[in-house]
This record gives sequence, C-alpha cells and structure tokens, in this order.
Amino acid sequence: MIQRIFSIGSALVLAAALGTSALAANTSVKLTLDGRPVAGNGVVALNHNGVVYADMILLNKTFSGLMSIKGKTYSTVVRGHSVAFTVNSPIGVVQGRKVRLSGSPFLLNNSLYVPLAAFGRGIGVQIRIDASRTNADIVTPS
Repeated sequence: MIQRIFSIGSALVLAAALGTSALAANTSVKLTLDGRPVAGNGVVALNHNGVVYADMILLNKTFSGLMSIKGKTYSTVVRGHSVAFTVNSPIGVVQGRKVRLSGSPFLLNNSLYVPLAAFGRGIGVQIRIDASRTNADIVTPS
C-alpha cells in the first residue's frame, strides 16, 4: 500500500515537472504590424515548440475582424477573408479549405493562440519571422 502511494506521488511530481518544463519552453516573440509594435494585455505572441503563435482575439481586434466562437472553434472574417481554428486540432480552415497547420492552436490565459503564419495566409497578409523566432512582422498589402 505504501509503495503504491509512493508510486502515485512520484508520478504526480514527474507530471508537474514535465508541465513546468513545457511552459518554460515558450519564449516571447516581439510582434509588429508594418514595423510598429502590436500592443496587448499579457502575452501577444510566443514561440512554442519552434512555431510562432499569436493571440487570435488580439489579432482579430487589430484587424477589426468579425469573430465568433462555437465550442472550441474560433472563426474570424477580416476584409472578406475567413479563417477558423479549433483548440488542439492540427487542421484549420482557411478560405473554406481545410489545411494542415504547423502546430495545433492552444488556450493560454483564456485566449486561443494560433500559428501566426496560417492566420496571416488566411487573411491575406505576409508574415515575416526572423531566424531566431524572437521577432515577427505582419506586413499588410499596400
């Protein structure tokens, strides 16, 4: 009985340590729009497992999009372009077509973080990410 309790306790400690290291793997990314900083409350963009993600709600506000949330799926329409992402799904919908994402969207602090490159393609803007993945610029069409 004591050995079983010890095993369960050890497993819980290991799970907590792995969860902490996964969070520590996230690094902040400076996000700009046409060279100007995008401001927001909290984390705006981050590098998570080598993929640059951004807060979809903040992106939606930045582009004055029309957003809807149905269950775990977040959709937005920006200047006639539509994108939809589902929490923890590697598949997104860009202009009505299913596409494989570079990483699965995830929730952090009640916001959905989506792969920035996929969001950009979906709304018709360029995304420039530096090699170190610490800076990303959204470039709008002239």
